[in-house]
Amino acid sequence: MTKFNAEIEEFLTKNDVGFHRDTDSLLLTESGLRVVPVKIAAFKEDAANFIKKLKNKYLDTSSQETLFIYEDRWRYAKEQTQQRVLLRIGKFKSIFARNCKVFSNISNINTSASLSSSVLPTTLNPSNLKNTEIGSSCYHPQSIGVAMESKMEMKVKKFIEQNHSLGYIKSPYIFALIHKENIVAAATFSKPIITIRIIKGSKQQFLSFEWTRYASLPNISVVGGMGKLLKAFITTATKSYIPHPAENSSNILLPIEIMSYSDNEWSSGEAYNKLGFKQVEGISPIPHYVNPLTWERVSERIAMKTKMLKKSEQEPEFIKIYNMGSRKWLLHIL
Repeated sequence: MTKFNAEIEEFLTKNDVGFHRDTDSLLLTESGLRVVPVKIAAFKEDAANFIKKLKNKYLDTSSQETLFIYEDRWRYAKEQTQQRVLLRIGKFKSIFARNCKVFSNISNINTSASLSSSVLPTTLNPSNLKNTEIGSSCYHPQSIGVAMESKMEMKVKKFIEQNHSLGYIKSPYIFALIHKENIVAAATFSKPIITIRIIKGSKQQFLSFEWTRYASLPNISVVGGMGKLLKAFITTATKSYIPHPAENSSNILLPIEIMSYSDNEWSSGEAYNKLGFKQVEGISPIPHYVNPLTWERVSERIAMKTKMLKKSEQEPEFIKIYNMGSRKWLLHIL
């Protein structure tokens, strides 16, 4: 047994999580969740072949819920990763979203408004979707953002930076759930592009948004949190966006599409399925580079752009790894 595997077993035992070993993974007794420790050194010889075998064994040929714990995540942000692991396996405190207030950086929007039947999820056949982007000329009739962001908005950005594995990303739509004056969950959404989909054999224009981030406190499960923030965003988007006159002179409100991704390292994306999203495709594992001294992980794109892979006597040789890929999800609101 490697030191890394031993640390994970010790952590599970310390938190009263029953398990038994199954070759190179652990099966949790109570939940049936499979935990797979992923050693970074295993990528050294042939990273592409290693991830192919790992993905084939645990994702492509198995429907069992699996949690992949990468060594770099464990070493670089150990406490945060451990809290996420406990949350994933059901060891957490619960807060109900119905007891939280919604914060939005968009003014004059009633984010607590109920959704009418016209904005509820519709049936979506993934096989009928065609990805054809035709432009990005949309405008917001109520100005997005203000001259000076509020203190709460800055706090939400900091919250996402601290509690999401990828940090905060610049977003026009920022939402949060507030419980007893504390932020417990937050979400961000992108500006839209106009997209054409084939729905039931007919072309349909949509305003396509991306749900770019969802973060919550690592040791707390906000029951209904994703749903409440999604509902707030839909209410906002359906009231505030219309097509640009150059695209549609009638200025009729277009139906909305929301796209998001689930990380295969952590889950199969069942939370999106429960919210009415449909999985439309899988995203292949993406190459990253890990610094073996600091355990920091960066994408290949950023590594190439910043020329951080250029060797020097003072710098270690970065290890090329692959993540487990992701699943793409779509929600159509007609």
